[in-house]
Amino acid sequence: MRLPTICLPIFIMFLVCSSHPALGSSDIDEAQKFFGQVFNAEKYGTKDELFDLLFDKWSHFFPQLIPHELNETFKKSFVARANGNTSVPWIPKIVEDAVVIRLKAILDVVGEEARHALEQIDVELSRTPKGKWAIEVDRIQQVFEHVHAPVQESLVLWFPVLGQLNELKAQAIVADRLYMGIHIICRDLRGFRLVGL
Repeated sequence: MRLPTICLPIFIMFLVCSSHPALGSSDIDEAQKFFGQVFNAEKYGTKDELFDLLFDKWSHFFPQLIPHELNETFKKSFVARANGNTSVPWIPKIVEDAVVIRLKAILDVVGEEARHALEQIDVELSRTPKGKWAIEVDRIQQVFEHVHAPVQESLVLWFPVLGQLNELKAQAIVADRLYMGIHIICRDLRGFRLVGL
């Protein structure tokens, strides 16, 4: 299995299948509120505040995937990069390595069916085009629904995000809307380019 590297887009990447319960307006409201806070922190706050918002959301979906003792290292690198220091990576190698080690340890513990489901999810995530994250959540939901209930419980234990797919879908819908809106604005402003689009 190719282990995905974590990076800034992952914070907003995760984002339910038509057979899944419909999203409540509160899910979308919460996602809009979150992205409003992110944009305000980016525009008016400090990079520390921005990191804290993004990291709290990441930790909500993936608690303890990044070892606690590396949080400050991660934050320092993120803040330096966000402040324009391009010689510093968004995510330090030591943090990436620690996440890979944790993921490998989890893969050693979960059974074969769970490993297969995670591999399918990883393949789906690697094919996600920018601005189509909500569709990806649908695909993840489909993979998740095809594993047996005990395996689902095990996966949710290790990856709580799989038990929060409605919330994830709401985040994805709002992220998709924002991405497409920004993309359209940049397209209509000839000569202007937003890095990463």
